[in-house]
Amino acid sequence: MLSTLVITIVLSLYVLLIGASSVNISTSITTSFSLTEANKHVWLSAAAYCGAANYKTHAFSKGPTTGFKVTYVIDDKLDTNGFVGYLTSDSSIYVAYRGSQTISNWITNLETTKSKYKGSCCGKTSCEVHHGFYSAEQTVFPGVLTEVKRLLALYPTYKVKCTGHSLGAALAQITCMDLVNAGISVNRIYNFGQPRIGNSDYASCASATVATERVTHLKDTVPHIPYESWGFVHELREAYESTTTSDSSLMKVKDCSATDSDDSTCAEQWSFYQTNVDDHLTYLGLRLACDAV
Repeated sequence: MLSTLVITIVLSLYVLLIGASSVNISTSITTSFSLTEANKHVWLSAAAYCGAANYKTHAFSKGPTTGFKVTYVIDDKLDTNGFVGYLTSDSSIYVAYRGSQTISNWITNLETTKSKYKGSCCGKTSCEVHHGFYSAEQTVFPGVLTEVKRLLALYPTYKVKCTGHSLGAALAQITCMDLVNAGISVNRIYNFGQPRIGNSDYASCASATVATERVTHLKDTVPHIPYESWGFVHELREAYESTTTSDSSLMKVKDCSATDSDDSTCAEQWSFYQTNVDDHLTYLGLRLACDAV
């Protein structure tokens, strides 16, 4: 699980946010937050914290992911972990990535240079993504692609979905873009506490390529980095959770702007100095940890 101490120390290395501005993005894809759908994704995101050695033995015996079957383990020397599998009750294939857990993960996060996105990007030639996120994703993507294709051959009517928390959210988003570029139809992404991934051209292309619910929680620090002043822009669409509760009847999650990538009434209402790490550790009433699921 994420170490509050590690994150606090690392975030202290960032300069204070100066002059952030909203970016309007045009996309024909419309999304709407579904708590039922989001709960499946957040439980899988929590299970991703179980680690590569435990994925295939994890019980998946409670909650909305009961019966989930892990068929492929994502694991590489850069400590990028996650899994591919399917949920029969949902007729879906999922790719789930683990969030930041070790210092090496945060070193990946701290690389703020950008690399050109190699895939098709809506006809744009200037799509760029965070170098660290992209390098980590590219290392494991060939294996992910092979497994998704194998599962689709077995279950041709199943939908393909991606999810992750924190760093895992960034990896999941890029992976879904790469799956689309490989000719695979991706149904949806539900991500939690995702950092910004790329420049405005990439954000615009991603928003027009995959239906995304980028869930943010209260004053979570991570969605505010890397900074807009460094040329990083969120993709649409944000779903803002303005409460902390395990009672779904009291939970308040709203669909944010369909054009403004950082809606000033959602997570962006908080300045960086007002944010905190604690709000990063729980989403939709679930603590993002293996022992919670």
